[in-house]
Amino acid sequence: MDTMLVVPTTAAEEYRPKIREWQLYFLDKYGLKNRDKVVRKFVDFYHSKKGDEITFADDENCKIGGRVYGHAEYGDGDRIVTSRIKSIKRVICAAEGAPHDLMCIYTTTEHKYYIYSDEYSRDMCLMMGDMMFVGKLHDEPRYYQCGCELDARFI
Repeated sequence: MDTMLVVPTTAAEEYRPKIREWQLYFLDKYGLKNRDKVVRKFVDFYHSKKGDEITFADDENCKIGGRVYGHAEYGDGDRIVTSRIKSIKRVICAAEGAPHDLMCIYTTTEHKYYIYSDEYSRDMCLMMGDMMFVGKLHDEPRYYQCGCELDARFI
């Protein structure tokens, strides 16, 4: 049985830190097959209301990055890439509901970050669209990193 994360607060702004303009990132050393597998799994979860949580196995390596807000160690709007994602849960505000589909990202280093499902980056939009309508991702490394300057470890 799926268990949705319910946070007992009425103010959606209290879900911090938040990552906006988010997208998934993949280390080159895990390869393009890992990227395709993880994005397919994520897209299925993202577009389905059946499950409230998705978990990633040790061989499903991905990170999330974007602009962070409300983080004690970074300024609002700074770009970050998290440690590896362990799971993602849908969130409902107990008293009044969240204004968008709010999700909580749990990392392998025990950090958590919140994202709104509709605040993804242009590159993430392309990635999800390619997976949904073409059935696979583009083979060119760094094809989905047009808007962000990352080092060569990411594909």
